[in-house]
Amino acid sequence: MQLYNVFTSTKSAVWQVLNDFKTMLELNAVWRPKDDIQFVFLCGANVDIATPSKRRQSLLKFSERQLPHAKFFLAETIFKILEAEGHKTNFLDIENDLSAFADYVVVVLESESAFCELGAFANHKDLREKLIIINDCKYKESPSFINSGPVKAVAEISAGKQVLYYAMASDGKVHGDAIGDVFSELHNLIHREPQARRTRVANFNPNKHFTKDSLRFIHDLIYFTCPITFTELSRVIKILFEASKEKQLQKYLGLLCATEQISRTSKGLYVSLCDRPFFEYSYDVDNLIASFKNMYFKHDDTRLLCS
Repeated sequence: MQLYNVFTSTKSAVWQVLNDFKTMLELNAVWRPKDDIQFVFLCGANVDIATPSKRRQSLLKFSERQLPHAKFFLAETIFKILEAEGHKTNFLDIENDLSAFADYVVVVLESESAFCELGAFANHKDLREKLIIINDCKYKESPSFINSGPVKAVAEISAGKQVLYYAMASDGKVHGDAIGDVFSELHNLIHREPQARRTRVANFNPNKHFTKDSLRFIHDLIYFTCPITFTELSRVIKILFEASKEKQLQKYLGLLCATEQISRTSKGLYVSLCDRPFFEYSYDVDNLIASFKNMYFKHDDTRLLCS
């Protein structure tokens, strides 16, 4: 039996376990854990093509130490990988995707590109609510378009809490400065205590929704089934939801690769880079994982070297 036929045959163990999983999904028995993870996009300047500014490096280190349940991502890394995956990368084309996926977008106003990013994001109402701006205090009262436009818009919807100021050094982009002065305020904005109880996830169907939850559900499918090809993953989604929107699936995979939740091997196999699924399921997912591993062992054991 060819590997693709394993997915289509109702007699195969994989099809049967997917059908059982489908029954569980139809009952909406998918749960967000108490220690849910937030996603934060970090915009600003670079020292060179591959090196973020010292300020952003400091923010990344701060998030690792003080915000363990928030994942910070460099925005330009996302754009670069989306471009490699065949997606457009200008802000106007992907701002809806960012607004659906990000919990916050932090913009350090330290370069012309950062001002452009802020303008693009602030123009989108859903993203505006998620914007956190870090600016030089010497420009706090400046009668500029940036202040009277994007900065004011973010300040108005957040009572000023999402616009943070400190004294930026002229060479802070390269050598660093006192950006730590805003860490306490930033922590208060982003930090979330674990919830008292887990909550049910409703909008995880990747065909009906494009949200952070549906994207994380796609990751979990890859976690359970990897190493898996695009065609096979699309087939899994079709078994679970009766259809698969492949263009939207490509977008999911591009964002997951860009945010380092998954990777694609040189053989075109998608694998998870996380040590657990994002959600909890009222189903024996170990049985689901084992069924796919057994299938690969029987029909293509070289895949097991990728997982």
